[in-house]
Amino acid sequence: MKKLLLFLFLGGMLTAANAQQLPNYGFDSWKSSCASTESFGDYNEMRQRPGVEPTDWNGSSVNQAVKILGKQEKKQQLVYNDNNTVKMVNTFVGALGIGSVAPGFINLGTPWVYATKTVKKCDGGVYGGISFSHKPDAITGRYKRTDATGENSRIIVYLWNGTFTSKVGEKGSPSINRDNVDKAIMGMVDASAKGTLVASCDYEFTSTTNKDWQTITVPLTYVSAASPAMVNAIISGGDYWNRDNMKENTTLYADDVRFVYYSTLKSLSYDGKALALPEAGATLDMSSVLYDESKLDYAPNGQTATATTSFDDASSILTIKVSNVDNDIDGQSSHTYYIKFAHVHGAFKYASDGANITVTCGKCNE
Repeated sequence: MKKLLLFLFLGGMLTAANAQQLPNYGFDSWKSSCASTESFGDYNEMRQRPGVEPTDWNGSSVNQAVKILGKQEKKQQLVYNDNNTVKMVNTFVGALGIGSVAPGFINLGTPWVYATKTVKKCDGGVYGGISFSHKPDAITGRYKRTDATGENSRIIVYLWNGTFTSKVGEKGSPSINRDNVDKAIMGMVDASAKGTLVASCDYEFTSTTNKDWQTITVPLTYVSAASPAMVNAIISGGDYWNRDNMKENTTLYADDVRFVYYSTLKSLSYDGKALALPEAGATLDMSSVLYDESKLDYAPNGQTATATTSFDDASSILTIKVSNVDNDIDGQSSHTYYIKFAHVHGAFKYASDGANITVTCGKCNE
């Protein structure tokens, strides 16, 4: 399946700007060592995560200094490479019977965690993201839930510009300023400085069909006409926003997580009457109607999709081509529609063999 998807999308991706698409969306490349999580609580420091994680992404695996053990390290892998798919597992992490279930997730920003022996004060999240200036329409991916815990998995994306500043740290009483924290951008907590949220999605699901792979596509909701400057995507096996709901062994697999740029028609009408949208590549028969450009109205689907038209006199076929900066669900960056209008003969040609005169249309030769 991965090879097939790669074949479908390779042509568009080779010419696309890096910022158009999520990095390493097929999870075919993996880091030889993980990056670091910012740790607060008993100790304030950056700590390198154990295990593996996909290149250009950051996971949630745990490397925590435990004060009651004399600052001994407590490591727990939560993110795994399963044949170049991401496996995320919620796992209990603790020492001497004190601990809580840690969430398995990946994202494009920097994870942070507030950890202390008083479990109800523990908290975590991410801040930051990557530079991104385009306007995707949806995020799609293949997912598999193999457990029966009933906990929500989440697909979260947010695009923004400017800087949001808010506090992180102890749950209920955060005191440390950080820029572009997930909850601040999504409007869940107060921010002392605010940028502009451009678009987002937050989709939750508890299972996939027959506990097997299922394609899930989530549209982005745009709340501003401004252009984004940054993006973060969070794929979480557990209920990312609600750590009290997290259950041990909730397991999510993810693969081929990428942005979608629609390049289809959203609406089509002629002479004020809505027309049924034909399939891309198909021809809509309006051969009883004469074409008048002023009566045609259409709108492309997609934040940055554009459409062009051309009319062929010889065939009386109108061509509408919709294009976007990257690939749609089907791996194509453009879709073409055809409408057959009535043909009007004209510019007649006359030929004679001495006995008969033949008259043909100069446009279609009929």
